[in-house]
Amino acid sequence: MKKWVALTLALLMMFTVTGCAPKEEAYPSGTIKVIVPFGAGGDTDLAARIITDKLSKILNCTIVVENVGGGSGVVGHTQMLNSDPDGYTLMINQLGSHVTQTQLGNTTYEYDDSTVICGMGSFPQAFVVSADSEWETFQDMADWAKEHPNELTYGTQGVGGLGHTCALDAFTQLDITAKDVAFSNTAESVTGVLGGHVMMTCCPIAGAAPYIDSGDLKLLALSNTFYQYPDAPTVSDFGCTEGMYSWIAMFGPGGVDAGVVQTLSDAVKETLEDADVQKSLKDFGIETNFVPADEYKKVMDVEWQRNHDALLAAGLISE
Repeated sequence: MKKWVALTLALLMMFTVTGCAPKEEAYPSGTIKVIVPFGAGGDTDLAARIITDKLSKILNCTIVVENVGGGSGVVGHTQMLNSDPDGYTLMINQLGSHVTQTQLGNTTYEYDDSTVICGMGSFPQAFVVSADSEWETFQDMADWAKEHPNELTYGTQGVGGLGHTCALDAFTQLDITAKDVAFSNTAESVTGVLGGHVMMTCCPIAGAAPYIDSGDLKLLALSNTFYQYPDAPTVSDFGCTEGMYSWIAMFGPGGVDAGVVQTLSDAVKETLEDADVQKSLKDFGIETNFVPADEYKKVMDVEWQRNHDALLAAGLISE
């Protein structure tokens, strides 16, 4: 009898231990933090908030957007990389802090240290001047700049920002020398043109569009064709290669589990297929453009090389 009691107790203990073994929770089971490495109200921040609002419903979890500005995206980028690679700290960002800032030596990380989740959207850069500028076309500006070496002043959103490298890329190909004036963001660079502090700016189309539409700015050219201004010329019409897009994408720290990446990627794809999300982004001048991780890594490689070549030609870096 005692043996049977002992055996019964042993079996009960075995089933109890087995039944209480913790099960691996399905991802996500908690709050996801998405770092935007710029201040609130910019194009990246607004895109992140539009996307994460829908994404949180698809993933059935809370997503908190946190703005961590500084260093042209480097501060927030670094914070994201130093987080646990568990899928609960992510980043929505453009490529400046990945490609340009690493090339300028402003980071403690390499451009491909993060885990790519997916590309989400893109938009071109705009070359704009004030409405009362004597230049009516991009060619007018280029001709004047060649006749007046280093007298053309243009606003950027910081040294190494995409507006800066996009302009450098075009100017180098056209053999133009000009003076860049670094502002802290798109709004300030546009205000610099409107106030006569600089002659031109190269900036994201979203920041210039309201002033183009109101007639306060003249759009000389876009870096790439864009639905919002289908008849606008692009830099390729003036002897340059296709310009540089701004890409908005999602990243995680290095080492995020492949299953988590797939879950997030699938959810973002579904988010970007939503008509309301597409309209909200389009109204802000961002074209939804889902690109899976493997393909987006190739985009990063191409952009890394283009930025490198532009900075090298301008003498901002050396081989």
